[in-house]
Amino acid sequence: MSQTPQAIWTELKAMETRDLRDLFDDPDRVAKLSDRLEWGGDAQADGARTGALFDWSKTHLDDALLDRFETLAGAMDFTGKRAAL
Repeated sequence: MSQTPQAIWTELKAMETRDLRDLFDDPDRVAKLSDRLEWGGDAQADGARTGALFDWSKTHLDDALLDRFETLAGAMDFTGKRAAL
């Protein structure tokens, strides 16, 4: 049985956050929690690309929180609503 978005939010609010220093014990943390959005096609003469780096590694997100946020997105039909845009 799927949960309601309100029930998932309640779970998220009740979850304990871990110490950020402990989260950085994961050597793949930055790779898992950052992404670059690039635009403009070709690299510039110096090899640089135009874009922005989004880095959530320095937050208290962990695998358990990400899992619950993914469940929340599914319960709220995030994919369908994004497609409707």
